[in-house]
Amino acid sequence: MEALLFMHQVYFALLNGLSDTFAIKVIVSLFVTVFALISLFAFRRRRNHHYYKNSQLLLKEYDECAFPNCIRCKRRSEIMRRAKTLFRLNVNEVKLLTMEEREEIRCQLQEYSYNNTNRDRSKSNGALQDPEIFYLPHICAQPFWKVSKCLNANIHDTFLTEHVFQGIKSEYESVKIHISKANDNSEVNCGSWKVNNTPNGKWCIFHLVDQGCVTKNAPMCPKTMKFLFTVRGFMKNTVFGNAGFSVIYPGTHITEHFGPTNIRLRCHLGLQTSEDCYLTVGKDQRTWNNRECLVFDDSFLHSATNYGMKERVILLFDIWHPDISYSKRFLLQNIFSSVPFDR
Repeated sequence: MEALLFMHQVYFALLNGLSDTFAIKVIVSLFVTVFALISLFAFRRRRNHHYYKNSQLLLKEYDECAFPNCIRCKRRSEIMRRAKTLFRLNVNEVKLLTMEEREEIRCQLQEYSYNNTNRDRSKSNGALQDPEIFYLPHICAQPFWKVSKCLNANIHDTFLTEHVFQGIKSEYESVKIHISKANDNSEVNCGSWKVNNTPNGKWCIFHLVDQGCVTKNAPMCPKTMKFLFTVRGFMKNTVFGNAGFSVIYPGTHITEHFGPTNIRLRCHLGLQTSEDCYLTVGKDQRTWNNRECLVFDDSFLHSATNYGMKERVILLFDIWHPDISYSKRFLLQNIFSSVPFDR
């Protein structure tokens, strides 16, 4: 901006020092205007580069979670090596799969094993869907899903009655007292709750099922566990399956990131919703509502923000993508079977 002010002063000085020849004044005016525009363009380019560099550093810093056993952030190569071995051992046991389907899965395992080794996770290159670990082609890809397409028919009238909902909510109320033990800057397990990485605010998770394994927290929430096991397609016994309570505090922004795979869909059951609290998946933005399920494909780029005045609380759980046949589901569950660790 100082350069523009300087050019403005030079411009009037030149005009006052020249003769009254109109052509000369026009030429000087054009020269000064072009120079000013070039200076402004260079200034904005430097500023945008600075913002882009900072945003990339922020994305890289907070894209990885704080949990040491997370398959998406810390154990991707290990999981893919294991999956390739288990594929060779199990592929012939599934009789209903065609040769084309088997070859498709084998090729994807090979491709993602290479990509996971050479992947720069801070850059999405503009992609809206880019799962971190495994991608299965030829299944429907859309950011948000209708509940009737992937969950039990009339789930809110049959399995998720008001009585069941209040039971789940009461169990959350009974375990939320332990959140106070979790320090805002913690990056490790804090009692029963875990605090995840965010550039500001606080995001806590109370796992009931963690990467396919039932946790030590589960006996504290028997009504919630009973509900989860009535959900059609509930993903269990595989590293991609999770369930638990998720709390986003006011002023929290969860930076955009990709989930591990597109063979699952993620469900959010609203327990306590907040105004000005948003979930963005791809280019679509939605809000949560109490006692309603929000279903989305977290292999799409997604983020969440709470600008409200109270916590946003949901029950999170994963289900199988409805386009995957039971025979293919059986094979994928075996090759991506859960890996027990201390929970």
